[in-house]
Amino acid sequence: MDQDQEQRQNQTEYKSVPTQYTSNSGQNSYHHEVESTQGQGYGIASLCLGIVGLLLSCCLPVIGFILPVLAIVFGVIGIKYPSGKGMAIAGLVLGCIGVIPALFMVFALIAY
Repeated sequence: MDQDQEQRQNQTEYKSVPTQYTSNSGQNSYHHEVESTQGQGYGIASLCLGIVGLLLSCCLPVIGFILPVLAIVFGVIGIKYPSGKGMAIAGLVLGCIGVIPALFMVFALIAY
């Protein structure tokens, strides 16, 4: 008797519960909403380039200028997609901050 109860309990733990029930022309159908990951790569790329560009902007001005500019470009593209919007905004901010010391270092090297 205990084994039967354990089996029923295990079976009820793993049942799939649909998120939404709709009726289409008398037919029963289940719809599971799935979050789209389209465009998330732009946000990730923007964030990574922004971090690395910010770190390299004082040491290597040429690379430290190119990477934040790419972070800004990918950030602007990534803001359009809701899945990576937070990372895109963070990369955009880091890219804007990273461009400033890189420009300062480039102008300092030219003036020197």
